[in-house]
Amino acid sequence: MFITKQLYGVKRENVMKIKSDFKLVDIADEHMIVPVGRAAVVFDGVVALSDAAYFLIKNMEQSRTKEELVEILLKEYEVSLPVAQKDIDGLIQKLIELDLVEE
Repeated sequence: MFITKQLYGVKRENVMKIKSDFKLVDIADEHMIVPVGRAAVVFDGVVALSDAAYFLIKNMEQSRTKEELVEILLKEYEVSLPVAQKDIDGLIQKLIELDLVEE
């Protein structure tokens, strides 16, 4: 289940990456996204990540399509295609809601 073309206007073939104003960090064995620079002024807090979300977002430091992320998830974790697609949809939706990605 990819995010539909209508949801947030993001099409399947769109390429996304994490905005440069946010960095992935590990603090005390916890994975997080933290704002840096100007984003630190307007973004209140940090985003805690699961291991799988961290893995995927680490791969989004380079521009990726949703299809590429699904393939990456399938290669790294033992999940079915429908589960991988659903997980990617949820992650992308949350990243868009938090304004952490750019196309």
